Parts: sequence; C-alpha cells; structure tokens
Amino acid sequence: MGARLLIRAVSEGNINFISFRTNKSAQEIKDFYTNDRMKTAGWTPHDKGCIGDTDDSKNHGGVCLFVKKAAGKEEMLAIVIAQDEKLPDTNIFYARIDTTKQKK
Repeated sequence: MGARLLIRAVSEGNINFISFRTNKSAQEIKDFYTNDRMKTAGWTPHDKGCIGDTDDSKNHGGVCLFVKKAAGKEEMLAIVIAQDEKLPDTNIFYARIDTTKQKK
C-alpha cells in the first residue's frame, strides 16, 4: 500500500496498480512476457525485454518495461517480479502509468 501511494504521488494519480501471487518461478514469468508476445498486444518492449536482478542462474526477480502509444494516449507498463526465497511463491506487481502529456 505504501508503494502504491508513493507511485500515485509521483505520477499525479495517473496510475493503475495490481499485484498477484503465483507458484511459477521468476524465470517462468520473465519467459512469458516475451518481446514478441508484448508487441502482439500493442506494447513496445524495452531493448532487453525483461531484465533479471542478477546475471547468475539463481535469478529471483526482475523487471519488464513496456510503452504503448495509441489514439493520442501514451502509457508505460512496469512488471516487477519478486520470488520469495522462503516460499515457493512469486509476487508479480503491475503498474500501468498514463504518461500522456496533459495540457495546462
């Protein structure tokens, strides 16, 4: 909840945020959000797609960044992946931010 309030304050409230828990590994989640899959859904991926928290094989998290521009609207999607080492669960946090320039 604290992270959500902070993100809302920074983005002036133009954000939707949701989280899920799954029994899939962090690597399985990153493998799901491929550049091709996200392009098909209209999102432009970051150059490297999903980025892990480390370069070794014991990767327990990561972040995926995407942008979308359509119908005069610009959005950014951040998918944060955090695997709990003590439990067989992985937390997935989705933040969709409206980055359309607002006229003042």
